[in-house]
Amino acid sequence: MHFRSFLILLCAAPAAFAQNMPQAATGPSFTFGVVGVAPGQVARLHVLNSVRTPPPVMIPQVPCKVNLAFYDTDGKRLVDKTFDDVEFGKAVYQQWPELTITSVVIPRQELYGVVRIVSGSMLFCSLVPTLEVFDFSPAGGKATIVLAGPALVPIVPRPAAAQP
Repeated sequence: MHFRSFLILLCAAPAAFAQNMPQAATGPSFTFGVVGVAPGQVARLHVLNSVRTPPPVMIPQVPCKVNLAFYDTDGKRLVDKTFDDVEFGKAVYQQWPELTITSVVIPRQELYGVVRIVSGSMLFCSLVPTLEVFDFSPAGGKATIVLAGPALVPIVPRPAAAQP
């Protein structure tokens, strides 16, 4: 009988631990330096979730939610998008300008990119950001600039110390 109780406790512990683990309300962010985008070029902000293997099935999964944005040098948001879940080993991106068939030629634009973890858990979310500027062409573009940032993981607040 004791072995059965121990086995139940052993199986339920990871799920209970994950449910009580604090979640990042708003996670860390990384801001790239300013780059220039000339007519015919595109800036693209990428993030890769470098977590390759999901944790044990007993732990409830928390979505890795991230916001990618571009700002001009006056701090005006040019474009942003929030991705609800960057899956394990997958990448997402946001680009500026957002090209369509009717895109107009833009003058040279100075801008910077910001990657921000909106929510997630350290078990499910480790993002590696890059910023790329490339020449746009229907056949594919040649990269002009590629910048990499540090890996970002959600910050989990430390529990308050007990007062004596």
